Amino acid sequence: MTGVPEIATDVSLLYWGYQRGQAVDRKPWASWKKPSWTNTIVFPGGRQDVEILEAEEDLTEDEFQRQYGGEFVEKVGRVMQEWDDDLHLRDLRYNPDLPLYGAVDYGYTNPFVWLWIQVDEFDNVYVLEEHYITLTDTDDIAKHTLKDHPLVDKLVAFYPDPAEPDDTNILVKNLKVQARTNTGGELKTRLALTRSKLKRRYPHLDDDHPDNQAKLQVDRWRCPHLAWEMREGYRWPEHRSDIKGDSEVPMDKDNHGPEALGRFMKGYFDIKEEGKGVTKQHKAKFRR
Repeated sequence: MTGVPEIATDVSLLYWGYQRGQAVDRKPWASWKKPSWTNTIVFPGGRQDVEILEAEEDLTEDEFQRQYGGEFVEKVGRVMQEWDDDLHLRDLRYNPDLPLYGAVDYGYTNPFVWLWIQVDEFDNVYVLEEHYITLTDTDDIAKHTLKDHPLVDKLVAFYPDPAEPDDTNILVKNLKVQARTNTGGELKTRLALTRSKLKRRYPHLDDDHPDNQAKLQVDRWRCPHLAWEMREGYRWPEHRSDIKGDSEVPMDKDNHGPEALGRFMKGYFDIKEEGKGVTKQHKAKFRR
């Protein structure tokens, strides 16, 4: 069993085999990690081989360690690695017993994204519908798309990007609803909150148990763009030229639905208590 490592997870056959080879009670098994430069026939210069050094210069640190260093790394490929169409896509309907929210990622050349979202008493999140609109300003979208939506009168509030207050004011004025706060902060926090909802609702149950659904469910027919971005569009950078700034963050591309969803997750589930500066998790039925 050989290959290029990807992520350290039980769904990876290679990682499973490597872990089994490291277990002291698995005597017939043994495993090793061999960096590419240990093969001096292919790379006669070893770690300082010209090809190795060129790859290190071109690739991100994580990608270099995966492709050439023989390391299992987390930041590889898809950002939402927990996403599974069979688990997260459902046929959803609006539930009049649950509050309705909006989540938005502003854009013009890049798409303006609006998601219609509900949350139940168990903090399960349901994305009912999406709007991906390009080359249209926020005022036109508010007046000719969102205000005409059959569920707009049920809207309780929406969760915007705090960096665009003018656009937010336009939506507040036209939709006559509140814009929630605490939707900013570090990207890694929003990603962590979103990925936490990709887990199964009852992980102690068998995978095929009818109640063992994910805590985030997306409508399979009305949210095709969001599903694609969650499934494969939103990715970690592979080359150093794709990195902006001093740290490796996901590509700022094909991420507009996840960005809107992350704004909602941060504003709804990561509410700070006033005057205490600590994060408190709230149940939906109590906090709205």
